[in-house]
Amino acid sequence: MKEEFYILEVDEEFMIISVTDRGARVVRRGFNSREEALREFPQAA
Repeated sequence: MKEEFYILEVDEEFMIISVTDRGARVVRRGFNSREEALREFPQAA
């Protein structure tokens, strides 16, 4: 199963989501910037 990570911005909050062939889920939320999210999850680039 392939898993891809994406950064999503909603209402000035950034979150990391995981997408697989079985669906999507929020991995972590509460980042203040895209750069902060990338430091924690560089695979979301």
